[in-house]
Amino acid sequence: MSRLIKNALRVHIVSRIFLFCAVSVFLTSMISGITHRIGENGHYDSYYPLSFVIAIAAVFITMAFGLCGEFESGAVRNKLSHGFTKMQFFFSQLTAALAECVIFSVLAWVPYFIIAYGKFFSLFTGEVILRALWLLFASVLLMALVGFTVCITVRKTALAIIICALLGLGLEYASERLESDLGQPMYTFENGQDDYIYHPETDTLEYVVIREPDKVEYPWYVDGVEREIYYAGYVANPMTCLLCGWKYLMYSDDCFNLEDKRSFIEHHELFNDKYIYNTEFMTDSRIDNVIYPLWSGLTVLVLTGIGILIFRKRNIY
Repeated sequence: MSRLIKNALRVHIVSRIFLFCAVSVFLTSMISGITHRIGENGHYDSYYPLSFVIAIAAVFITMAFGLCGEFESGAVRNKLSHGFTKMQFFFSQLTAALAECVIFSVLAWVPYFIIAYGKFFSLFTGEVILRALWLLFASVLLMALVGFTVCITVRKTALAIIICALLGLGLEYASERLESDLGQPMYTFENGQDDYIYHPETDTLEYVVIREPDKVEYPWYVDGVEREIYYAGYVANPMTCLLCGWKYLMYSDDCFNLEDKRSFIEHHELFNDKYIYNTEFMTDSRIDNVIYPLWSGLTVLVLTGIGILIFRKRNIY
């Protein structure tokens, strides 16, 4: 088994494709950090997870060339004929895929973090940064498992890359669309009026409700069973982890610790902003999202299990 793992690591990592992808992730992370460090806050005021997006693409590409290349070159048949089992081959390739995932995640985070630390990351508490990093890493890990399942099922390099690319784009779009639908308020702000009165003597603003808004149901609010289905799809989507990790590091909201983040959300509930935002969903998707990888992880593990069954049933020869 150790021989298979070493061989899988050599095929996946000691290659020009892997080197090209690693350099791409590293340069993206470094350039993002430099841009963030020298840019004005108003122009580049929050963490931008492009390096993690490139890391996911890098995992797909290296896995497709490494794993699918084993099938196309006949190396799998050769290994099985020498006494190795299908499951030994499977887990050796999975180990190599997870190693790629860790390497690309480190390259996506460390250069950016070091370069932009004094300008940006130092503003946040360690808890917020760890939560963000957990979600970002989980997205790469879970998408790597999705890509691994595709590659071991399809076994064709070009086709596997196309399917993985379409899956990545589709899951990202689905996550954003579901978040938008779930974030709609229950009621609209109609016929209401509010304002702020400035007091020069104290240099303060006083919030005043001139007329409470009518409680009119918002036509695009998702409710009942449909909302439960939407929410299940949202938390089961591994790309949701990427979006949530990015939103943990939003500078524009001045939410540098969890207490500030909760206060920012509660502010919407206290005032008439609750007719613009769904504060319950905001709390769930901005604070309680650290458990999302557990739900999406279960979904991905089921898919990986199906991939194992297909791999065991199909004839290699």
